[in-house]
Amino acid sequence: MYEYTATHTRQNTEHDFFIFQTEDKQLLDKQNKFRNDMLQANGFISLNAIVSENKLQLKISTLWESEATARAFTSVHQAEFLKLLKAYQYKTGTYTATTTATLPDTLNLKAKKLSSRLTVAEASKELKDFITCPPKK
Repeated sequence: MYEYTATHTRQNTEHDFFIFQTEDKQLLDKQNKFRNDMLQANGFISLNAIVSENKLQLKISTLWESEATARAFTSVHQAEFLKLLKAYQYKTGTYTATTTATLPDTLNLKAKKLSSRLTVAEASKELKDFITCPPKK
């Protein structure tokens, strides 16, 4: 599996992080469209946002089935979103660092991994089976 992480550090406390901000409607709209494209992409597993206890850092982590699926992802909204984000960060004094990591893919997880979309009921059943299923010997 492949993880992409972006950490945003807020240098001042006058502005919210871009993911929570409402003052720049154009950025918010483009970010929502870009994120929706990612959520619907083949091989996408999850997106997590974690705010530090002092609320000065925001970590956004995306998890993909493989490095290839992460690299293959494209969105028509990506370039405009990144341009607007850069302008917002310049205006608000925020800093962004990105990291990537290849995560080990255990046999149990690989066996349960699904590339296709499921209904909520199907996904709930798969998750329950995964959690309650004893490891094979």
